[in-house]
Amino acid sequence: MKRNKNTYNIILTAILAALSFAAVYIQIPLPTGGMIHLGNFVCILAGLLCGGLIGGISGSLGMGLWDIFNGEPWTTSIRTFILKFIIGFLAGTLFRVFIKKDKTPLIGFYIFAACFLAFFLFSTILYVQFRGDTPFVSEVPYTFNNVTKTLKVTILIPIFSGIFSIMLVLAAIFAKKLIKIQKIVLFTSTITLTLNVILTFVLGILFKGIVTGFDVAFVDALLKIPSGLMTSIITIILVTFLYYPIYIALKNTNLIEDLNINDNKNLEK
Repeated sequence: MKRNKNTYNIILTAILAALSFAAVYIQIPLPTGGMIHLGNFVCILAGLLCGGLIGGISGSLGMGLWDIFNGEPWTTSIRTFILKFIIGFLAGTLFRVFIKKDKTPLIGFYIFAACFLAFFLFSTILYVQFRGDTPFVSEVPYTFNNVTKTLKVTILIPIFSGIFSIMLVLAAIFAKKLIKIQKIVLFTSTITLTLNVILTFVLGILFKGIVTGFDVAFVDALLKIPSGLMTSIITIILVTFLYYPIYIALKNTNLIEDLNINDNKNLEK
């Protein structure tokens, strides 16, 4: 019986990995670098529906292999394998913790909204203070290895971080109108994808810096923040409103773990 279950989990993981691989092709490239895509949506949804281990492995394999097959540098592929496992595993694990405790920790959600609002204000002040003659670009001086250089900050960074902040604030305001299960999904996906944005920036500098130098890697990671933020916004919206109906549709098919969500009336209020 255990052997059959392991075989089933392997097949399910392979199917979800293929879906996350295909979802990355649904994308919108941004001029600052990076792209908006649906790969994270499949990864988070897999974690919520099937558990952290399946969600993490399927997202890691699907999006990691996409990087390899599309000629991304090895540093990008390794980062993707690590990051997508983390967000898939974290989403599935946190979600089950909150379900069992019947908690909707929106106070934490407000904290994340405040953090991104602070980032929006900081990037806006930085852009305005160092704005030069080049349209829509500011040149911020910085020192690396005792050498003074300039970091070009596009106006898209405060714009996209502002949009993300507004979306988080609006979500926090209207979260009370959601049923409890949607609130838990909202908070789980928000905390997971916030960590994804932060780790994408940090690991991008770390891995790419080994090859190109850390100053170049820092600029590249900074310019890709807008794509990460917009991808996170779309993922949060989709997973918040689509998880519950998908769960209800699949719970009686034995394709996913039955969490008895619709048997707990408190989660539907």
